[in-house]
This record gives sequence, C-alpha cells and structure tokens, in this order.
Amino acid sequence: PIHGSLLSVHQGPDGMIHTLHARHFANSRVAPDHDGPFKVAAVVAVVRANLAMGVKKPGKIDTTELVWFPKKDGTLLSAWKLNHSTADPPGMWESFVDAMSGEVLQTHSTIKTVDGTGMAFVPNPVQRDGTVGALADNNDANSSPKLRW
Repeated sequence: PIHGSLLSVHQGPDGMIHTLHARHFANSRVAPDHDGPFKVAAVVAVVRANLAMGVKKPGKIDTTELVWFPKKDGTLLSAWKLNHSTADPPGMWESFVDAMSGEVLQTHSTIKTVDGTGMAFVPNPVQRDGTVGALADNNDANSSPKLRW
C-alpha cells in the first residue's frame, strides 16, 4: 500500500453508491533501486529510528509493515512503517524508515495530548459529605444544574 492513500465508499441500504472519496498519488513512480527486495530488516529500521530520536532505552515493536512512502516529487520509496514504543524517553511512535538505505524518513509521536485547565476537589463533595445528595441530573434536562456545594 502507498502510505496516505485512501479509498472510502458509502453505500445506501439498497447497495447504491452515494459517495466515493479517494486520495491517490497520480504520476507516481518507484524510486531507482527501490523495486527489489528490501535491504534493511525491520528490527534494524527500529534501531535507526531510535538512534535518530536520541532514545536511551527502547521499548517494544508493536507492528511493522512494508509500504510505499511517497516523496513530494512523486517518487515512491520502499519503507518500513513502524509502530514502536520507547522507555526513555517514554513514548509511542510511528516511524518510516527507507527499507533500502535505512534513512529515517519521518517519525512522530502517536500520543495524544491536551493543554487546558480544570477544577479538582480535595476531597470531592461525595467523599466530604458522605452522600450523593448534591449530585442531581436536573430531571434529564440538557443543562447543568447548579450544584449545592
């Protein structure tokens, strides 16, 4: 498969196709020396990705898949798509490593983060009062009741 390609077909109950979405790579061509068997094993590719990231302690390899990695100029490289974790620094990663040269093509974290604010109660009202009386569902209304704390 070509990394990033997509085909999505939406059918109605009668089997008729309603919409079709596709992401393809027109005028793609295999890069020179990338049409034969791979030269870099998946395990070596993970080591290369970890070295490029400065990993001190690797984790485990979750999945490896040989894919075509599209470059901006339309050439396709035979590459390893690797999902792997690291212990130091802690993380989960998706990396692409050229299966012929071992060059790290791309690495990004698969951990989702959020930056925001919130409120915490120590102790929370149920623990403090020993009752759930302050928690009400507002008679199933689509609004929040004013809590009596």
